Amino acid sequence: MYKILKKMAFFLIVVNTSSFADTYEQNTDITDQLNKDIMKGGIVSIPAGIYKIDTIKSVVLKSDTTLKLDPQTKLIAIPNAEKSYQFFKIHDVKNVTISGGTLIGDKYSHLKKSGEWGMGIDIKDSQNVNISNININQMWGDAIYLGTNYRGNPNNQIILKNVKMDDNRRQGLTIVSAKNLYANDLVISNTKGTSPANGIDIEPNDNKAFLDNLNFTNIRTMNNKGNGMQISLTKYNNTSKKVKINLNNHEDNGSYFGLIINGINKPIISGSINVSNSDYLNSRHSNYCFTNVINNNLVINLDNITQDKKNNFKSSKFCTDYTKNQNIKIKNNFVIGSN
Repeated sequence: MYKILKKMAFFLIVVNTSSFADTYEQNTDITDQLNKDIMKGGIVSIPAGIYKIDTIKSVVLKSDTTLKLDPQTKLIAIPNAEKSYQFFKIHDVKNVTISGGTLIGDKYSHLKKSGEWGMGIDIKDSQNVNISNININQMWGDAIYLGTNYRGNPNNQIILKNVKMDDNRRQGLTIVSAKNLYANDLVISNTKGTSPANGIDIEPNDNKAFLDNLNFTNIRTMNNKGNGMQISLTKYNNTSKKVKINLNNHEDNGSYFGLIINGINKPIISGSINVSNSDYLNSRHSNYCFTNVINNNLVINLDNITQDKKNNFKSSKFCTDYTKNQNIKIKNNFVIGSN
């Protein structure tokens, strides 16, 4: 009996020491304290309240950690003059979970005008990362950035669920390199300040990146100065890696194009881009747009797309008539009136 009680007592001690909560002072810079708690591993919780973050130092996530923000928690960036920063830095780690709360950047209080790379959540070369139920607003650059430092292990098994990104300066979500991405129930709105200003931008920097099994479901993009979603493969030259991108149930309202795909003019690129059950009727300029799509090895499949029949191919320097492109396969492509 004594041995059983002793084991139970030990278990309770472990649980208490692996979770941190109610230890942060509101309206103060909690960056150092938060990073110290994260270094201990386990679950770190931030209670409801308003706290300041030094985004030059960053909140640095470690492997096997969970960061829980109360739904009423607000983390506010301390204004700085740097060209780039990471509010949450997730680099070269695995098994990281972040949920809840709101991150607010310094878009309107940044101390200089240069740069465009102040990121809300910066994920590079990390695996098994789960981001959910969080708002990311007013970043100097992007709300979420998935990139790479070319250290051998690409971003893999990334889940983004129920994330709202509003009024960020450069992009909502940027994907430079990732494998097995599952992005569900995203709302990306009012991106503006510096180009491209897209809701979602899939754009590798070179042919070393991965665009393998990227899945987007239930996506809403609204009033972005750029496009609702852009897939640009201009720099993805001479790669043997296959592209696989699936977009299902995307609705755009008020962005320039709802969807634009460009730069697919290198025959070495292969794979598929599949777009289904999506609505681009109310995009600001017109529908969706394809340019430089002349690669027979990569197929774009369109299935059940709601659109404005006025595609403005002749009036736009960006778009070519997709109906004459043999690489774009149309199934159940409904044309609904005109705006």
